[in-house]
Amino acid sequence: MANFTRRDVVATAGLGIVGVAGAAAATAANTILPNYSQVINSYLGVEQGWDNSGVNADGLDLEYNKADYSREDLAAYEQSLDEQIAAEGVVLLENRDASLPVEAGATL
Repeated sequence: MANFTRRDVVATAGLGIVGVAGAAAATAANTILPNYSQVINSYLGVEQGWDNSGVNADGLDLEYNKADYSREDLAAYEQSLDEQIAAEGVVLLENRDASLPVEAGATL
């Protein structure tokens, strides 16, 4: 049977604690850090990119944000909407007893 000194026992226990703490830290880092990888890379100045030059895109519609209207269509719609809003906002007043126009300084 081997004789272990108190120093040997403390050193072994210390290494064990450091090993467990390191494993816990590695597990936590692998769990948490992937969610923040873009932020971490930007702080560290790492640029990521993908080379898609070898991808066969034949037959694929790659214009994702394609509008289903033109500028001219939009301008015409805006014009008609402006006219509709203006028409609905017009108020006709009946000038009873010749009360209009109201004199400056008059209170209603």
